[in-house]
Amino acid sequence: MEEIYQFVDIEYTLEREVPPERELTVLVQMGGYQAHGMIHNDRLTGSISLAIPASNPEEAIGLLAEPLRSIRAVLGALSITSIDVMDENTRRARVTELVGYSAIAEMANVSRQRARDYTHVSGFPRPLTRTQDGLVYSRADVQQWLDSRKHEPYGFRIIK
Repeated sequence: MEEIYQFVDIEYTLEREVPPERELTVLVQMGGYQAHGMIHNDRLTGSISLAIPASNPEEAIGLLAEPLRSIRAVLGALSITSIDVMDENTRRARVTELVGYSAIAEMANVSRQRARDYTHVSGFPRPLTRTQDGLVYSRADVQQWLDSRKHEPYGFRIIK
């Protein structure tokens, strides 16, 4: 019988900044959960996605204590800001296509640098993960954000 997974996306806030290399340490320790995630550029917030072997969301939530202990052991004290649990079909529908700065620039008809600036604007979607080429975002989330901004004349307030 094929094992059933629930996919858990966790967003968190750290009590203090952590060095970038700790991000890799967490992902290596969470390897058994097919983990991917990142500490965001502010070094105080982050996200991680885990595949938890469970038949339903309630069971998956019940199994999170061990992975959360491991994450806290590497990153220190943290506060969970959100947890989303979904089955494989929901997960697949949610993240169908990933885009980087070049694709965002093309979608918005702006330069690549301007697209990169958008990622610092309040309300811009959070990156889903980091690849060797940089941060990647959900195309659907970026398009929704761009559509919501079409009525604004020029600028976006940049938050750094």
